[in-house]
Amino acid sequence: MQQIILPKKVYAPGEQLNLVVEILNDSDFSVASINTGIISLVYCKGQATFGKTTPVTKEEKEVIKSQEEVLEEKINVEPDSFYKYTRTIIVPKLVPNVFDSNIITTVHTVYEF
Repeated sequence: MQQIILPKKVYAPGEQLNLVVEILNDSDFSVASINTGIISLVYCKGQATFGKTTPVTKEEKEVIKSQEEVLEEKINVEPDSFYKYTRTIIVPKLVPNVFDSNIITTVHTVYEF
């Protein structure tokens, strides 16, 4: 079982994100490494309406840029034990949104393994 703890939900670019991952290894195997980081996604959304008598609107969302800042670190969590992993991550710069448009959206998420 794992639990990711963040002190807050919203971070600004350049701000420190103090990540805490609590791992309860209730398996019969050792955990040898952990991957943590931030994934930045830039979405482009398109919308079109088809049909003259009964218009149907179709919307598609596509990732046009993806940037991962993921670090793999060696750890050793023996079976039936608890481990608390901490890491400080600097939130990367955002690709600017077009504020008067809903076509391009930028999203940052915590990397989940």
